[in-house]
Amino acid sequence: MNLDAVAAHLLPLYPRGLGHTPIMSSCEVPSKVVSIDTNGNCFLCRCAAWLPVTVGNILSFNSLEDIWNCSTAKGLQDDIAQKKYTYCAVKHCGVTKRDMYLHDIRYQISLDIDESCNLACPSCRTSQISHTKGVIFEEKTTYINHFLALLDQFDKPLNLTMCGNGDPLASMSFRPLVLGWIPKVGQTVELFTNGLLMKKFLPNSDILPNISKFQISIDAGSQSVYEVVRWPGKFTALQENLQWLVNNRPQHSVVVLNFCISKNNAADIINFANLCSKYKFKGYLSKLENWRTFADFDDHDVIGNINHPMRDQVLADLSLVMEMQHITLNSLLIDMIEMNL
Repeated sequence: MNLDAVAAHLLPLYPRGLGHTPIMSSCEVPSKVVSIDTNGNCFLCRCAAWLPVTVGNILSFNSLEDIWNCSTAKGLQDDIAQKKYTYCAVKHCGVTKRDMYLHDIRYQISLDIDESCNLACPSCRTSQISHTKGVIFEEKTTYINHFLALLDQFDKPLNLTMCGNGDPLASMSFRPLVLGWIPKVGQTVELFTNGLLMKKFLPNSDILPNISKFQISIDAGSQSVYEVVRWPGKFTALQENLQWLVNNRPQHSVVVLNFCISKNNAADIINFANLCSKYKFKGYLSKLENWRTFADFDDHDVIGNINHPMRDQVLADLSLVMEMQHITLNSLLIDMIEMNL
């Protein structure tokens, strides 16, 4: 194993498997999964922080298959096959509780190269990020163009997720991929977006028929709340795009509207559930993560802060909406509701 490949800034984030109670579960994720970060580095897990060893930069590979077949990848795969989990965040990925088998035969690629977005949501960032020129923009465009060239050569089934840290429809670097890639048979897309640019770009994109899942972050169910938590987005524009999606979504695609709970939207949970119902989309609620964007995180974390004055009402609202068929809560929220009963 080349220890120089360890991403030192990620390693301390979570406890690793080395030295913990022996793990009997198996994991085949590193044989078919890759996450590509903002610097073009490739990690063989759904989350780079869970397995913070880069197998190389995307520019160093001549084919997508090489990502899983290079020497560093083989070292990680062997370590995990022997159930050592030396570099794995085993308490967070789930492998201590179950086998991590990929029931989907497709390769899974998460492309997180550009964090550009047309919004500056307080839960995510302190200011708007938009790379449109200069050295950073050119680097990211180079990574994505090279990835696209590898993708065009790749004939195997895959699911491409784009992207977990920005909006690919708002990114100039992602534009060649969004508008230029023609997926092959068995190749699908999971699109993370704020939804405001779907109507503008997706009708001209060959990826639209292959989008199997739309993950749309809206964090609200009403105009007054939306235009605070999704600044500078406009609720009317969101409604226009959601209606466009109702009329133009691929027949077998899944649409999920996402809601991350904070002080600023905690009173809008019921409205959010009703909005999901209006468009016949699924809804997913999750706890606020601390991305260091709030000066006082505890004041905004109405769920994790057990002394928060809004917490009891939020838990009551969550208990109500979790009974609705189209609404799902993440496991942390369910645990907190059960603990509060």
